[in-house]
Amino acid sequence: MADNSEISIKNQNVQDVQAQTVALQRGGARDIRAETVDVLQGGAQSITADRVSVRQGGAQTVSAREVTVRQGGIVQVEADSVTVQQGGVALAHAETIHTVAGTVGVALTGGNATLDQSLAKAVITQQNATIDQSAVGVSLARTATVNNSVVAFLVAGKVEGTVKPLFDTTAAIIFGAVAGVVFALISRWRRR
Repeated sequence: MADNSEISIKNQNVQDVQAQTVALQRGGARDIRAETVDVLQGGAQSITADRVSVRQGGAQTVSAREVTVRQGGIVQVEADSVTVQQGGVALAHAETIHTVAGTVGVALTGGNATLDQSLAKAVITQQNATIDQSAVGVSLARTATVNNSVVAFLVAGKVEGTVKPLFDTTAAIIFGAVAGVVFALISRWRRR
């Protein structure tokens, strides 16, 4: 990359872009490689950078040290730190993930995951999951702090907060038995 190079793309679609700083506004790009990338009401197929900010835009894949999404979306992101505010990420693999009024399909972290007024299908973290006023399908964590939230399946070494499990022990046994019967009936029906 050339030192101090800055490229600003407005209202146009381009193929590959490489610079120290890239600003993409109301346009599109196939592949962006830079130290800093700002996407405003635009989109990119692939972004590789140190810092990425997506506002009211989107990207298919992002690989960066630090990623911030505000009212935008990313299909797949790999980063040290991911922050989502009123946006969405389908698959996030990061050291830390923090969402505020956002949606994450699957969050995989080596560190901590924090969800504030957010929705996630799965949050899998090696450290702490903090879930506040949020809904999560599956959460696996060393420590889980859950407040005013719904978590369908929670597996944690230590759980803190007001946890209202969707399935208590009796409900889990009944669910497992019914699922087993349904699976057996479907298997038998398919063999015919």
